[in-house]
Amino acid sequence: VKEIIFFSNNKNKCLEISKLFEDIPIKILSLNNFDKIKSP
Repeated sequence: VKEIIFFSNNKNKCLEISKLFEDIPIKILSLNNFDKIKSP
């Protein structure tokens, strides 16, 4: 099973993307959750 992970802070774009991939499990993650990972 393929899984798509999509990073976005734009909720409308997230909904758009999820509609495009209705048949594929998709994880939509907010970039805000990854601030700790960003390089200094």
